[in-house]
Amino acid sequence: MKFSLRRIHEIASDISKKKWEILKQRRVPLRTFEAYPNLLCVFQTFNKSHLIRLVLNPFIKKGFKNIILFADGCIDNTLVKAASILKGKSHAVIAVNDVHEIRNYRFAMTSEAAKNCEFALLMQDDDLYLLDFSWLDYRLDMMGQNPKLVVLGFNGAINYLQIRSANETFETDTFEMRDDLVGLSSSWFG
Repeated sequence: MKFSLRRIHEIASDISKKKWEILKQRRVPLRTFEAYPNLLCVFQTFNKSHLIRLVLNPFIKKGFKNIILFADGCIDNTLVKAASILKGKSHAVIAVNDVHEIRNYRFAMTSEAAKNCEFALLMQDDDLYLLDFSWLDYRLDMMGQNPKLVVLGFNGAINYLQIRSANETFETDTFEMRDDLVGLSSSWFG
């Protein structure tokens, strides 16, 4: 059976139309990233390709608008994985050559992304976050109510129970753990 070029073109067009209709039905709506528009999330990471999806997923699922991730000196697959996860218009993955977190945080705070933000959340690559961001909402409310609050730290949620003057030379101080307490026995426990 002979087909003319015109008939082959018609058949190919029909097949293409059917495939296009199937693809249109499967199309997932574009994700919107509009949560916490006045907050800049800054992640500092080094060789955490095995954790990066777990670290970022709560922020992606919640739809955080402004996220910057620094892949600082990474020699593993962190940069590629982070770029495949952070797809929002105000998401950025920046590869830097081992410049350290302080410089990265400063860069983020002076970046174009920070100009429209009132708050910044500075995070590490080995902390895993819950899908419930009530901890963040509570802190943002605290800062909104008291303009004198500038920095709130979470540092392992250590509650310092007692603080004494440290040994002047630290030669005899040793870091200790007693049940739920950790610290320097002659200085502080939390």
